[in-house]
Amino acid sequence: MTNADEIFLNEALPQLKEYLLSGELYWPLGGALTRLTPGAALLALTRLSVSQPDSAAVTRRKLEALTGQWRSAWEKKTRQETANRLRLWSAFLAECEESASRENAAYTGEVRGRVILQLLDGENPEIAALDARLKRFFYPGNFIWEAPLTAAFPQPDFWFLYGSLKP
Repeated sequence: MTNADEIFLNEALPQLKEYLLSGELYWPLGGALTRLTPGAALLALTRLSVSQPDSAAVTRRKLEALTGQWRSAWEKKTRQETANRLRLWSAFLAECEESASRENAAYTGEVRGRVILQLLDGENPEIAALDARLKRFFYPGNFIWEAPLTAAFPQPDFWFLYGSLKP
């Protein structure tokens, strides 16, 4: 996972200025790479910090320099992404609420968006409202991603990565 994150960040950073000044929210980087968004960059950087802390620190400084230089564009993209991911997460929760059988495989993939919301704007009151909905059918348990990532995603802030959906 971290090698893919490093490749993603190495492709994303040189294109960040162009991306920030564009009208695109999901910027294609080419190939099978995840599309660039502020949240995707923060997620990749957070995961990279687990296995390659020195590389992650250098990359973080580069990212901070670029986002500092283009602060208003970064903040605009962050607001756009937050709004979009809130809509997507709400739609996923609505599907879970309507379904008699909940798919944990789908949750494992969809929760990535919730993680990104936490990284972008964890204090957003809309997130708290969605979390209240999730807790109605969430069963606390084991960490659902690769075990080493627990260091980057501690349970108090990322509790939704520690469990599954109730059937």
